[in-house]
Amino acid sequence: MTTDGAFVPHQVEWTREKSSRWWDETSSRHQDRYFSQRYGTAIIGLVQLFGVRNLRRSQVLDFGCGSGYLLDALLARNIPCAGADFSEDAVAVVEKRLGDNSLFHGVQLVRQLPTDIPDGSYDAVFLIEAIEHLLDDDLEATLTELNRIVRPGGVLIVTTPNDEQLTRAESICPDCGCIFHPVQHVRSWDQQSLPSTLREFGFETVRCRPLHLQPGMPQTLAVTGLMTALHRPLPNLVFIGRRRPR
Repeated sequence: MTTDGAFVPHQVEWTREKSSRWWDETSSRHQDRYFSQRYGTAIIGLVQLFGVRNLRRSQVLDFGCGSGYLLDALLARNIPCAGADFSEDAVAVVEKRLGDNSLFHGVQLVRQLPTDIPDGSYDAVFLIEAIEHLLDDDLEATLTELNRIVRPGGVLIVTTPNDEQLTRAESICPDCGCIFHPVQHVRSWDQQSLPSTLREFGFETVRCRPLHLQPGMPQTLAVTGLMTALHRPLPNLVFIGRRRPR
């Protein structure tokens, strides 16, 4: 809306402040929308199916853990794990809910990048539905940090929408005219661009597969197979990359 009252549609200019505001509001209102709450079990099963079989003997981190639903799924499988997030509210929620579990190794509040996590601390790091949210100023810093904290030979697991057509999902605010993606996605990834970018940051592809995620791993494989046979789009992308030695 301009000062003279005219309605002028315009693209949102996402900033860290706006992103934080959006995440805090979404976290407080829509706990049921968390991706890892719905699909965490399937993701862990797929990661193990695709060759990462020793998670119970690994140091595992969920980077950008939010309210900790992937951590719940890991702990339910007796997989020791830790979390890290940029939200004080999220960190408090996770610590309160999981702090008494002996397999839970704590959750760290990330105030800036790089963090104070020691180099090569983790055998496996999950980045779940986060890379599509990263602003231009944060993408390189985040991927550089992930390379630093994953040990040589360790793995990075990334999920993101597959080849999302961002403009098709856009909404417009009827009050101010702001045009925005309703879940704050700012970039789209596909089976070529995601491995290519992560290779630049030291991760060689173990598996990058489009899928149609379901709550369980067997259902995911079955529905993915059906959608593939019907030549339907697969909405999810799962990447596993192994960190090259320096």
